[in-house]
Amino acid sequence: LSLSSSSGGGEDGVKLRLYQDSVFIKRNKDGITPWHIDGRMMPFDTSHVISFWIPLHPIPSIDSGGTALLFINKSHSDFALPYWNGRGTEFGDSRDGKYNAYDHLAMRYGIDHEVGDDQIVDNNKGVIEHHMPMDVGDCTVHNGWTMHCANGNKHSGFARTRYAIAITYVDSYAEVREDIPGVGSNVQPRKRRGGGKNRSQQTPFLGDGEDSLSYAEWIGDVLPRTRFQHELVPDVWPS
Repeated sequence: LSLSSSSGGGEDGVKLRLYQDSVFIKRNKDGITPWHIDGRMMPFDTSHVISFWIPLHPIPSIDSGGTALLFINKSHSDFALPYWNGRGTEFGDSRDGKYNAYDHLAMRYGIDHEVGDDQIVDNNKGVIEHHMPMDVGDCTVHNGWTMHCANGNKHSGFARTRYAIAITYVDSYAEVREDIPGVGSNVQPRKRRGGGKNRSQQTPFLGDGEDSLSYAEWIGDVLPRTRFQHELVPDVWPS
């Protein structure tokens, strides 16, 4: 696997930043993790994001209750879905007053979005993909704009709590967006003509705030739309 090509860049001049690592716990009787896109939760303006999802114990087959990730093939390149159908969210509200992009999954990919609270089946081969069963040492790798989900941990054949860790890298040249709450708040603001507000004060938040705790400790130390360095989100490749 070439990190440079997977992150969307070329061999020359590509640098990767460690964005975050996360532990994902799905307890017995926890329901579905709905279809979602990680890139909407991040503070960056970039298409160059890559995540490694690593189970910390064996994951059984999907028919035996496996709860590893399911992916919609090529959805990372489906620019038209949110462009023409509104951003919406995976939880069904459409904050921009347009159609919710997630409501179009059934028509677009043959996927029933309203599947109940326990299981999505891989009933559309070539569209929905997964890599279950998985063993210790296996991992899946996906683009930050790939739509994915995970089944509920309710199958009688798999009653234990599921633990996994995800490690996410982003292009080191990715800019932090000006709509992120608190961006640059700890940095002396640049002098502006006319004493007007900066762009971050004028721009409404456009993303999903689920990752906000992850970047809360460093977002105030960086200015939007700049190349930055920060010890909490270090450049890690090439070393």
